[in-house]
Amino acid sequence: MSGWLRAWVAASLVALVGGPGLAKGPRVVTVGVFLPNAAFASNSERSLFAERAAAAIGREAGEDFTVVARAFARRSDLVKFLRARKLDLLIADPLFQVGNPGEVLAHAVDANGQIGPAMTLYASAGTKGLAALKGKPVAVTSASGQDLRFFAATLLRGEVDPRRYFGAVREAKDASAAVGAVHTGAAAAAFAPAGLAAASGLQAVLSGAVLPLAVLVGDLRGPAGALPPELNAAAVRALTLGGGVGGGIAGWRPGGGGALEAAGQDRIAVSAERIILAPAGDDEVAPPRVRLEATTTIPPVNVVGASLAPTLPEATP
Repeated sequence: MSGWLRAWVAASLVALVGGPGLAKGPRVVTVGVFLPNAAFASNSERSLFAERAAAAIGREAGEDFTVVARAFARRSDLVKFLRARKLDLLIADPLFQVGNPGEVLAHAVDANGQIGPAMTLYASAGTKGLAALKGKPVAVTSASGQDLRFFAATLLRGEVDPRRYFGAVREAKDASAAVGAVHTGAAAAAFAPAGLAAASGLQAVLSGAVLPLAVLVGDLRGPAGALPPELNAAAVRALTLGGGVGGGIAGWRPGGGGALEAAGQDRIAVSAERIILAPAGDDEVAPPRVRLEATTTIPPVNVVGASLAPTLPEATP
């Protein structure tokens, strides 16, 4: 090999893999967003939330990091990305986070600075309580594979098995699609957060269990790909300063806020103050009862029809 050719090859290798004198670019940080229970009015509003959150984190992180957002409509797509370790941070429904790796860095709060809203079982106006829904189809969001387990332990007080009590359980891509199924007659009832605009005109049959609409999760890539502590701190700072609002999320507070404990356990129990993820023991005990609020009807407003279709295009790894 001639001298000039050897020099060209060496220069090419330096350009490809870097060298001592070659400045490295900013580290790319990917923030995933999966919030099926948030009250986004449209696909564009959901995408805008993800973009603004990523931009806010990027500003706080500084020039050493480039922060990009990826929104997910399907839980299965998110799971693929997590298994491939393609996400650094995640803004997700807390029900999804149960049993998944990562550290909860912050949690969402409502306009009063409290964890909420209450999860609610909606039905058509005039429904005569839970008994009127027996044998009829119910819609539920697909935040995790344990959504029904959560609702059975809280709203249904552990006394009703949803898959046996209702005629069918139909998974919806998000809360708006779930209550939209009630509007169109595709389902007789739906589990969704209280105050959802798409639920206007429907009746709250049961209400009581409270969870934040979102949690911020870090340490998704494991020790080998862990983010610097200052980046996690920057992400928390960005959200608590107002960088992640919308869809019913009015603000953020550092830490789990008592909403998630013993993450990764497989049974949900209820206390008066918070939702606790408790390990399943040898002796299964029915969870404590929760207070059920009085049945109310939400005044109707102009509501855009919803369907059981995804609200975002599918993401591909």
